[in-house]
Order: sequence, then C-alpha cells, then structure tokens
Amino acid sequence: MATYCAGVLISELRKRRGLTQEKLAEGLCDRRTISYIENGSISPSKYLFEQLMQRLGVDPKRFSSYIASKDELYFDEMRRKIAKLFRESKTNEILDLLKSMEMNKALKNNKYVLQYILKTRAWIVAGEVWTGIMLPIPSCRCFWNRRSA
Repeated sequence: MATYCAGVLISELRKRRGLTQEKLAEGLCDRRTISYIENGSISPSKYLFEQLMQRLGVDPKRFSSYIASKDELYFDEMRRKIAKLFRESKTNEILDLLKSMEMNKALKNNKYVLQYILKTRAWIVAGEVWTGIMLPIPSCRCFWNRRSA
C-alpha cells in the first residue's frame, strides 16, 4: 500500500491540470496556503483536502486513507531503518538515528515519536543486559494498538 504526501500529490495533480496555485486556491483558501501545503510546511485539514481533490477532479476518498505529512513519512522511514539496524545488531547507528529524531523540530513534541524513541532505547538497554536473548524488533504500532491486560 502506497503512502502519499498530501503536498506532493496536490502539486502533481495541479500541474497536470495546468492550474496555478491562485486558481486552485480560489474561494477555498489563500494561495500561500497552497504553497505551504505543496512544500510540506503544513498539512491540509480533511475538509480542505477534500475540496482541493474535488477541484482537481479526483475522488478524495481514493487517497484520504493513504495521505501522510512529510513528518509522518520521515518517521516511517526512520522506523524502517531502525528495524533493519536492529536485525544487523548496529546499536550505535540506532542511537545516532534516535538522536537525530529527537533533534527534529517537527517531531519534538509528538508524544508517539517520543514514546517510540524511549521504547527503542529500552530495547537496546535490555539487549545489552540480557545478551544472547532474541528481542523483538520495536514497532510504533504497538503503543497505538496495545490494550492493557
């Protein structure tokens, strides 16, 4: 299943249709808002996204569940890299990636990202304490879906 950045999708569709940012924004929002969305500075609200998709001649339901912000795509890519590094037992590289995630201003206040970072560090510490025990690769989905027993 593909994931799309809303800004990239809107930009590509707008250019294919030969519309300017001003024309696309007309009656919906400011041209600067379209520019900010296209360059990933902001994500459109669900309502604005649906209105823009309709104006671009696309059924918004076709993409609504596959849209992510640049920050979400970045986080997802970092999780994949970290999972790969866990399989390769490259702890120092994982710690470097976690540090870069902490320094990312866009992710700094995201509680799910912070929880992922702390959990991943805990797995590293547990792996160092109990060497030789196969530990599962951490996934951010577990703290969104976990129910307490």
